[in-house]
Amino acid sequence: MAQTTSFRGKSPTDDELGDLLLIELAVREQAGLDEKRNPLARSVISSNMRALALAEGWDVAPLAINTAVRRLTAAHFLVTDRSPSQPGRAGCSARLTEAGYARAADLAPNYLGDALRPFEADDVVFEGIGQVQVGFLGNRYVIGCVEGHEGDAIRHAHRFEVDAGEVLKAVTGDLDHTRAMLMAGVLALIFPRESGRG
Repeated sequence: MAQTTSFRGKSPTDDELGDLLLIELAVREQAGLDEKRNPLARSVISSNMRALALAEGWDVAPLAINTAVRRLTAAHFLVTDRSPSQPGRAGCSARLTEAGYARAADLAPNYLGDALRPFEADDVVFEGIGQVQVGFLGNRYVIGCVEGHEGDAIRHAHRFEVDAGEVLKAVTGDLDHTRAMLMAGVLALIFPRESGRG
């Protein structure tokens, strides 16, 4: 069973509600579950935010969920299937952006008491260090990182994926992913990005 927060029957504050939505979306995305925690066959997860709150047993009004989704979308943590300003009777379905997943990883220890780890952890390879699951050039990978810095690892992996994608687009002819990654890494060292960009 995937990790979960312990807010069943409770009324989260506005800030807590936004945090909980991010964490629960991350848990579901990593574990391949829908908003009701049923197995999901699709590769892109989009969960209905009202159904998610109901499944988790939070005591929260639909208007509060709409407001939280609107705020998270404005912060570029979520992508929604319709305007969060006018979600209609059913509310919005949403998925995390990479920034949203990184934010969920940063928040997880406060709400779960541990790192965000609902995926199949690779204990043999990364024993004793933090782990995250990241998307990279169309595939999902579990990678090791410094424990407590899972959010940073996700942000850097995403930035590195963007850089490798730019190399693949810029170079004519067939370039394998390994060389594209090496070139992206070398270019990142030669031309480091300003702190805070990303």
